[in-house]
Amino acid sequence: MYGLDHFTCIALNPREANNVPLRNEVLPVVEKYCRRETCVAVGEIGFDRQTDEEEVAIRAQLKLAKKFDMPVMIHLPHQYKKLGNRTHFEGCAQRRHESR
Repeated sequence: MYGLDHFTCIALNPREANNVPLRNEVLPVVEKYCRRETCVAVGEIGFDRQTDEEEVAIRAQLKLAKKFDMPVMIHLPHQYKKLGNRTHFEGCAQRRHESR
């Protein structure tokens, strides 16, 4: 109508990753939306409280990004910033090494 193209990225919010039933319901929807032409990235993904549940969600979404050849937008944590940032960067380096 206005000559604008709309693009989006999609992800499970890190806070919601700790609600396992919700996480398990939302991740297939994220994958469904990744199939859309207008979805251009997976994100924001990341840690909030650095829990095992959040790690599961991050890994699942990184797999989706790889599957659909999409960039990832990283969410840096609001809580425990120093620990969270270190966890992100160490985890990214480890996952990069694992994917080779």
